[in-house]
Amino acid sequence: MRKVDGEAKLFYRSNKRVFCVNGDWFYQTREGNRGPFESQDAATRDAQQYQHEMTDIATADKAGETTPFGHVRIEPRLPGESA
Repeated sequence: MRKVDGEAKLFYRSNKRVFCVNGDWFYQTREGNRGPFESQDAATRDAQQYQHEMTDIATADKAGETTPFGHVRIEPRLPGESA
């Protein structure tokens, strides 16, 4: 489980992350659904890119890098909390 996850949830690994609703294509992530995309191929390509980016960030986090691969690290805060 990641630090930013609030509570323990059960995630299922599935090759059916890409789905169609009313002719628009989406895919599922832990953070929620992403889309719409014009085609299943476009949604699948974006899902693969997203997975690679998340893997890169997770790998960088383990190595202790603060800004992995040009991404800016943003720590979640509650409203009213200062940096």
